[in-house]
Amino acid sequence: MEHLKALLLFHQVLQQGSMSAVAKQQGISPSAVSQQLTQLEQHYGVKLLNRSTRSLSPTPAGKALLQQTAQIQLLLEHTEQQLRALTTEISGEVCISLPSGFVNSPPIEQLIKQIK
Repeated sequence: MEHLKALLLFHQVLQQGSMSAVAKQQGISPSAVSQQLTQLEQHYGVKLLNRSTRSLSPTPAGKALLQQTAQIQLLLEHTEQQLRALTTEISGEVCISLPSGFVNSPPIEQLIKQIK
């Protein structure tokens, strides 16, 4: 669980093809991104990326990890959408008191239809 941020950074780096772009997006330095990826490689004991000054490409282990991080990313996005939906949904009971002459008026009937 402690490597979740590094896993997501790894995924982003491969999606965007640039550590600098990810660093800028995350508000951190490119060296911080590189350090996170190095720690991830040390944790798993495998090389995940072939790095050069001009390109990044995943190793076979990196490709396998990319598939898994894609699933993690999708799960996080889905979870966030579900939680946002719960916080923006209106729920509960509404009581409105009106004089009897207003109960059958068109605006009130339209409001009742929208609520149902």
